[in-house]
Amino acid sequence: MFRRIIDFFFIYVVLEGAVRKWVAPDLSLEIQSVRDLLPWLALIVFALENRRLSELGRLGGAQTLWLGAYIACAFLSLLVFFFSSNLPLFVAAVGFRTHFAYLPLAVLMPAYLGLWSTGLRKIRMLLLLSVPVFLFCFFQFTQPMDSVWNKYADAEMQIASFGTLQTARVTSTFSYLSGLSQFAQICGGLAFLILVLRRRGPGDLVLGGAVLLMSIGAIMASGSRGPLAMLVVYCTALMGLGTLVGAVRMRKAAATVMTVILLALVGLVLLRDQFQAFAFRTEMVGTSDIGWRMYDFFFQWIDVALQYPFGIGIGSGHQALVDVVAGETPNIYEAELSRIAFELGIGVFAYLGAKLTLIAQMLGGARHAASRETCLVLLSCVLSLGLLLPGSVYAPVTNVAFWSVVGLGLWVLQLEEPVRAAMWQANVVQGRSAARRGFVGRPYL
Repeated sequence: MFRRIIDFFFIYVVLEGAVRKWVAPDLSLEIQSVRDLLPWLALIVFALENRRLSELGRLGGAQTLWLGAYIACAFLSLLVFFFSSNLPLFVAAVGFRTHFAYLPLAVLMPAYLGLWSTGLRKIRMLLLLSVPVFLFCFFQFTQPMDSVWNKYADAEMQIASFGTLQTARVTSTFSYLSGLSQFAQICGGLAFLILVLRRRGPGDLVLGGAVLLMSIGAIMASGSRGPLAMLVVYCTALMGLGTLVGAVRMRKAAATVMTVILLALVGLVLLRDQFQAFAFRTEMVGTSDIGWRMYDFFFQWIDVALQYPFGIGIGSGHQALVDVVAGETPNIYEAELSRIAFELGIGVFAYLGAKLTLIAQMLGGARHAASRETCLVLLSCVLSLGLLLPGSVYAPVTNVAFWSVVGLGLWVLQLEEPVRAAMWQANVVQGRSAARRGFVGRPYL
């Protein structure tokens, strides 16, 4: 039963923006509240089904310690909120929801994915779910800016355009264009992973190639440059690291590169309009905003933490509240780490420590992976979590993606446990035999 709840949750995340825009715009809060309760409902159902706790993903001591410190800082921030802010309690509740609504996915994903074959099938199902979302995105791109299909969840927001082209930057089934671009970046990364993992048959080649191509087209149709840059970084780093550590054979690496080049050529023909609009916006904006965006993205949070060492209170980092709470403060609307520092103060270091230790756990698993496939998946988790680290809380899509990828890594580590135990025992036996013959033997791990 809990698997059905998680299936429904993933579908809900993808489609709730469309419901808020075209079906029930007056029920936006209720729709989002249901979305955020589903992972905890799945965890409760899992516990009521009397399943063994060993099926849940397990974190190491350091990961648990840092997560506990992160949660403790959130509660301390709640006290700060009560004593120093006049905002309603609802704001603090929204803050807790924003930070921890999807944390259950980390421990539920191993039980949800199950065996290696069923887990890969679940990933393929997510990629298939993305196809109609991208096709609808391309339909929106052909519609006028004032079309009902291009509206945002907030009807008062002005629809963004590609400059003087008077073509709308589309949102598909999401509330705003950032949700679409982030979803496309995540699906593009999964599609590339499927391309690299494929062993035989044309199925994964067709599915992975098609979704990768459509995800790039969707990002260009949204006009967002950051997700496209991060997708390119992810694909390049995964191929490079995979080849360097031997998880990807040179023959498969060459075949994958040729496939991507062929997809790029096909994309230039099929997605010509999206590419032209994206190139026009990139040329129009230029590089003048890259410097300050990079600084705000990676370093501004330090200044904010020093300015507000105890934080303003959890929930106060939402865009609409920053000026109301603090008055004069740096422009932190687009820098998520700065907004978390605004809420938690120096507690932002606990947040970073918690997520960095999770990344370190996946990296340690990749170093000792028992097979090329599992090593490649763990490397993919490390890269995905690293790219999501500066921005994986306030956007629901990236928040879901972060904790799901953590769960994906824990799933692989859990699948490898019996394999590692068998390899350990085999190497111990071989070491003893070699010692009897005058050699020094030691276990594999």
